[in-house]
Amino acid sequence: MKTFSIARMKNVNWENSPNIRAVVDINVLNAAGKPAIVMKDCKLISGEWGTFVASASRKCSEPYVNKSTGKTVEYVDVNFIHKGSRDELNELVANAYDDMRAPGTLYTEFETTYSNGAANNMSSNDDILAGLPT
Repeated sequence: MKTFSIARMKNVNWENSPNIRAVVDINVLNAAGKPAIVMKDCKLISGEWGTFVASASRKCSEPYVNKSTGKTVEYVDVNFIHKGSRDELNELVANAYDDMRAPGTLYTEFETTYSNGAANNMSSNDDILAGLPT
């Protein structure tokens, strides 16, 4: 059974962010295979050991020192993805990514429809939330 699906995907300008290839919204699927949670603004990154999906991150209110590495941490991931699921997610997104598409290109094959009938067209979170029933 699949755990994830892609809600939206968009290539980014590699000159501005040389390691980031695309921005992706990921559906976490429930037991019935329907989207239950959306992880917004994940990034497909081309790293030293291949491509991988990174969660959106946020700046810490107060940076801290990681006890095991000794490095100062200024940003933390919004979501944590366990290893087995992370491998599945990396494969899904890497297989869907097409480096021949121009930066800024929205992958229309992943467009989804929200309950109010509005198509997901890379709107801001506020626009999407405003359209959902309360």
